[in-house]
Amino acid sequence: PTNVLWQADVPGRGHASPIVVGDRVIVATCDESAGTQSLVCFNRNDGATVWTTQLHQGKLPPINRKNSHASLTPASDGTHVYTMFIIDNGLWVDAVDLDGEIVWQKRVSDYRSEHGHGASPLIHNDTLIVCGEDHTGGWLAALRRATGEVVWSVPRPRSGTHANYATPIVGKVAGRDQLVLHGYDKVTSYDPATGEELWHVDGPTEVCANTPLLGKDHVYASGGYPRKNLLVIRADGS
Repeated sequence: PTNVLWQADVPGRGHASPIVVGDRVIVATCDESAGTQSLVCFNRNDGATVWTTQLHQGKLPPINRKNSHASLTPASDGTHVYTMFIIDNGLWVDAVDLDGEIVWQKRVSDYRSEHGHGASPLIHNDTLIVCGEDHTGGWLAALRRATGEVVWSVPRPRSGTHANYATPIVGKVAGRDQLVLHGYDKVTSYDPATGEELWHVDGPTEVCANTPLLGKDHVYASGGYPRKNLLVIRADGS
């Protein structure tokens, strides 16, 4: 097609969305035969490979055939790129600079995979919000972007026998910053600075694989397993 500016092959396989940081396009990928997980950076103007940084090599977890071992979309603050992978029965958070050099790596927790992982990292002020929700229970945490130090962490008790895959979101709702995550049969709002729970509402279902939507005064949440439900919640939790 005449309207394609450039096209580049991505080694390996992954479902993560690419991100654009200045003149760079960065995407996560996994070479399943080698057991390696990497970030690949392309030049935004011509598609040339700028760098490839291997972050992990080891035992890949069991996943659903519709998932991949590189499904979490990286996040960037314009100086560093942050990403997450599941490998060797653990959840890892990685930070690299825009030249692909590793700044820090942290194994945050064990992770017992049911279908893989789905929750991408989220930047808020000087922290990185991450969560791990396997079929044994989960947690939500904020890490210091500069070092990977855990600022706060709160448990996410499971409601049934399945894992959750939702990505959290932060926004100003009902006049204050709220960090909202759904799954495990609850929609829960937290103070993103401290992890303190502000409110929760039962629903929409046990397993969610999407992100809640925040309006000015309302939170919208939906899920698909084992029930398909849509919730509209006043942002004070009522």
